[in-house]
Amino acid sequence: MSILEEHILPLENRDKDYILHHLSDQIFIENLEKQLTTLCPNYYNINILDIFNDRYNFILAKYGESSNWIKDTINQTKFELYEFIKKEIESRFDINTNLDYSYIDINYFYYIARLYEFFVIDYKSNVIKFLSSYILSEKQFLAQEYRDITIKKDLGIISIKKIFSKFDDVIIIANIEDIVKNIILNFEDAELVLELLYKTNDSEISTNAMVDLFINTKYNSNFGNNFCHNFLNPFLDINIWSEVIFEVKSELIKTFPKK
Repeated sequence: MSILEEHILPLENRDKDYILHHLSDQIFIENLEKQLTTLCPNYYNINILDIFNDRYNFILAKYGESSNWIKDTINQTKFELYEFIKKEIESRFDINTNLDYSYIDINYFYYIARLYEFFVIDYKSNVIKFLSSYILSEKQFLAQEYRDITIKKDLGIISIKKIFSKFDDVIIIANIEDIVKNIILNFEDAELVLELLYKTNDSEISTNAMVDLFINTKYNSNFGNNFCHNFLNPFLDINIWSEVIFEVKSELIKTFPKK
């Protein structure tokens, strides 16, 4: 008989079976590993952490009072899962959060949940918003840089010129793939990533939390030298490249005045 079985003997059989089946974080870790190692859209919008918390809060509420051991085991499992998320995100994106668990600091779980939302659930949309926001902020410079190239391929942009009233916007759309690729390969200002996202996502709780951690330095969190590379380069993947370009272009077109 396992230690866990000994502690839940007073419970009804169906309750014992339920806890033995569900008091494991392995299935969550396996799915989190998939989310953290792939750009597959199928995993983007599944908030595994919410599922985990719903399940464990239910077990804690139903059985926590009957056994301190079960309560402590559930809390330890939660801590281990959140630590797994924190370490995986820190490693993948080259960041240091300086978040350490403490009974005094109740924000530990809050900030890791926001890290998960920002770097996993909203990862793709955040990169798309950053790319489009950066292009808009640098539109005049980019248009000047690509002006001569665009003029030389005049026949290829006739249809684009019919849509937009400003030639700078025509230049941006006509060269969007090269512009996005160059940003991804050469951008190095980690704090500017958050600042631009904050301007466009000022109502997003996860973005506000990232600003709190990395710009307001509440916990002395910091970016490593490879953050921008690790954050952006996965989107050069040939399997999602056309989708990235389409979504960035769509965001820009919303703001460009038409004829």
